[in-house]
Amino acid sequence: MAGAFSLVLPILIILPAVLIYFACAGHYEWVRFEQGESLINYESNYRNSDMFVLNSVYVRVKNSHDDANIHTWLLTKKNEDSETSRPLVIMSHGLGGQKDMGLLPYAEKFAMNDYAVLMIDYRYFGLSTNSAKTKFRNLIDPWNHVEDIKTVLNAVIHDGVLGGAVDVNNIVLWGTSFAGGHMLRVAHQNPIPNIKAVISQVPHLDGKAASLRALKARGPVGFLRVMALAVTDIVITQLNKFALLLGVDVNLPSIYVKIIGTGKDSAYMVIHPTELDQYFAKHPTHYLGGWQNRAPARTLAYMSLYSPVEDIPHITVPVLFITATQDTLCPPESVRAAAQIAQRGTLLEIDSTHFDIYQGEKFNHISDEMVRFMTENINVRK
Repeated sequence: MAGAFSLVLPILIILPAVLIYFACAGHYEWVRFEQGESLINYESNYRNSDMFVLNSVYVRVKNSHDDANIHTWLLTKKNEDSETSRPLVIMSHGLGGQKDMGLLPYAEKFAMNDYAVLMIDYRYFGLSTNSAKTKFRNLIDPWNHVEDIKTVLNAVIHDGVLGGAVDVNNIVLWGTSFAGGHMLRVAHQNPIPNIKAVISQVPHLDGKAASLRALKARGPVGFLRVMALAVTDIVITQLNKFALLLGVDVNLPSIYVKIIGTGKDSAYMVIHPTELDQYFAKHPTHYLGGWQNRAPARTLAYMSLYSPVEDIPHITVPVLFITATQDTLCPPESVRAAAQIAQRGTLLEIDSTHFDIYQGEKFNHISDEMVRFMTENINVRK
């Protein structure tokens, strides 16, 4: 009986996954825009600037399970004294986001106040590359994201990839939304004297709480649907890996869901329709790497396991938490509680939704407060 059950069990798991796969996959191809054109447009715009210099810097990821390049932008003020090094702000974006989706206005603000700014795109996003063994894009994986930030941090401090114009002994970690949590984790796991402060804007903090909110937003049927898609994508991933071990590259395409959506959409983030305009308002006309509003579904199955709130009590440097009082994705009560348990936490509250803080007067106020916070914690040499 036990032997028969052991034979039937894999079928019971794999058959529904196969049915879901053929129902949902194969209806589209992942279309990639020409990467070079987008990059040239950005860098040529800054080349003609009287105020800023924008340079690309690639950082190599090399470990036992991956081999890729992380693409970063280094933004500095133009005509700076080459003998003077500037404190460094390392920035990364939120869930499914890229550096060309609203980070540049912050970077310009910081650069104008005598900081060098390094903006990161995670593996599988923008002009960062994939592992040589994978063909999917936009993989949302918080553990990989944190590893990418650590890789860049190590390359900046120990490998000197940015040269002498950057003061690697004075670093601020800056993250928004999903990356607001990433930077908290990096600060805890890398308690090095080079890191002087953290800025965590509308951060993701608690995976379990976020999953419960998602269940409420999607409803039981919608929640089960996205979980089924996630499990199917995991099965496909394992089948592809198993086939490679046998020397066969079947390359079954991933199951994609929307990164952001409304109502009954199968998406990582489900928001009110009025917030969609706010989300896309900070996006460029042409994306680096041909970004699309979709990502492999697999991470939805274990998003509840990622909770950077656990790292906060262990962070010894000052942390500025920014919360939006109308935020439904990263609720203000969670951020207020986080500021309370931080050893050196400061809280800034803005009357805003999650995505309405990147432009206009709200952005001006927040970015001014960020500069003030950094200046208090780093000795900026004029």
